[in-house]
Amino acid sequence: MEPSFEAVSNDQKSGAYVAIKVCTREQEDDFNNQAKNEIAVCRVLQAGDDQHIGKNFVRLLKDSFVVEDISPNNILTGVTDPSLFSELEEAETNHPAPRKVLESRVIYGSRTLPITNGPPVLSDFGSARIGAVHRGDVMPDFYRAPEVILGMEWGSKIDIWAAGVMMWDLFQGCRLFFGLKNGVVDDEQHLAEMVALLGPPPKSFLERSEACKKYWDSEGNWIASTPIPDVTLEMRERYLEGVEHDRFIEFARGILQWLPEDRPTAIQIVESDYLMELHRTSAESKLE
Repeated sequence: MEPSFEAVSNDQKSGAYVAIKVCTREQEDDFNNQAKNEIAVCRVLQAGDDQHIGKNFVRLLKDSFVVEDISPNNILTGVTDPSLFSELEEAETNHPAPRKVLESRVIYGSRTLPITNGPPVLSDFGSARIGAVHRGDVMPDFYRAPEVILGMEWGSKIDIWAAGVMMWDLFQGCRLFFGLKNGVVDDEQHLAEMVALLGPPPKSFLERSEACKKYWDSEGNWIASTPIPDVTLEMRERYLEGVEHDRFIEFARGILQWLPEDRPTAIQIVESDYLMELHRTSAESKLE
């Protein structure tokens, strides 16, 4: 992956603010790997149905060009009041951020950005894949779906898994899965934690990869040396009580399914009774 950085810049002609992503390549074929892939994915998404609800939640390229390379990064949050950027410019002018001047570059201290209420949008497509079915390692370590860990074929449902894990991490303030042994990422530990929190996988899942035989016997019993942690998903939830606790656990379990085909689609999650009720409650509280 190419080293990259991002910045919000002001178009001096139009006055518009845009996010600029710049990356440098360390090898001759770097551009053909990540940056070229991101441009291809953006073009596929731009060619899609303009009425698709998902178009509101991605930030695609306005333009791209090659100085040497181009690359992505992360999730952006919308800003409803653009005067925020003018205020940041003025603050930087009046009170410049700390910096360290070196012979080759200048290192600037980060200026804290205020929290905004705009909708989050996806903007990192450098590791995205075009097509329905793939194989190979993908996803950040602690967000990997079980089919990725076990070398199975995988598709778009790995994103549903990642969304479920991220939801938990953000709400609970700590990782759902740690997957570390002696400070090193360990697949066996990761899978043991999944069994503890989600229960054992169905036999039909275990039949999809020879790698499963390292961890389970033919009856689906755990045989690996790493012990199953003595913890449940219910025990890990720390902030809710009673019915709210039960409904959140039910919602999380519905997403975090061993079998990819048992996980809901994105639209099913958005339109779920649980999220719709949260939306109604939030709207009513704002009216009060």
